[in-house]
Amino acid sequence: MSYKMAPGNDRFGVRMIGPTLLKYGTDSQKEKYLKEITNGDAQWCQGYSEPNSGSDLASINTKGKYDEETNSITITGTKVWTTLAHRANRMFILVRTQEGSKRHEGLSLILLNMKDKGINVNPIKNISGKSSFNEVVLDNVKVSAKNVVGKLHEGWMIALDLLNFERSGIDYIGWAERCFDDLLSYCKEKKLLETNSIKVKLTYLKSSLESAKIMTYKALWIKEQSNSIHMEPSISKILATEINIKIHDFAFEILNTKSIYINNNNKDYFAERIIKNRLFFVSGGILGGTTEIQKNIIARRGLGLPR
Repeated sequence: MSYKMAPGNDRFGVRMIGPTLLKYGTDSQKEKYLKEITNGDAQWCQGYSEPNSGSDLASINTKGKYDEETNSITITGTKVWTTLAHRANRMFILVRTQEGSKRHEGLSLILLNMKDKGINVNPIKNISGKSSFNEVVLDNVKVSAKNVVGKLHEGWMIALDLLNFERSGIDYIGWAERCFDDLLSYCKEKKLLETNSIKVKLTYLKSSLESAKIMTYKALWIKEQSNSIHMEPSISKILATEINIKIHDFAFEILNTKSIYINNNNKDYFAERIIKNRLFFVSGGILGGTTEIQKNIIARRGLGLPR
């Protein structure tokens, strides 16, 4: 879907919460939410990052007060950099439901309807001029405890496992392949392949792309073999996001004699798409855990190096 640039691609549903519900969800959660995802009736967003809690996910401050009598949770707090929240009708959110808990203890992963009373979405413009990111303010949002994924107060490991589904990087491979194929066609059309340095660079990018693609497949395969949290998704995320940016950067280099403007009825759709995507893909090494965080995971969880 990334390769075809399909509109309305719900990567948060298909790639993240869907697989998580298959693994941890109740029968009723699977029946309701997986059907929505497969029918294309839902657009999900991810409520993890907070104004003072980005890469340090365990420092979550959004509170969820559990009421045993009504079996409900009342959520108050703010999430930020929430991609596609302005379009989403569902959110999976990480909330501190155990009063007095610290770090990774006392957290719950909860499913929300974005139309619930008390949810306000404030779009944030990114450097490409689009509002894909949002601030989400939750003011006494009441939700049934039946919407907790797994056990109440024990959502930390589930939240981490969900990130491993996110970090496969397969969608970045799709975007990178599309850009590479279009760039190769452009070079053929403009007879740029007669320049040896361009042929060498394209060969290097293609081989690196294939290596990254194989790594994403390996990460997904390992997830099927074991319930443990491994380092391979972190490796594949780094490789996929970095090769995607390298290919777009080379396309920039090829197009450097052009003046490209966004949203001015520009007829060079390839060039406009390259600049729009390149500006957006700055976020690739940040969202889902920064590249530096991924390297720390690889070092500690994979190689057993000290903290």
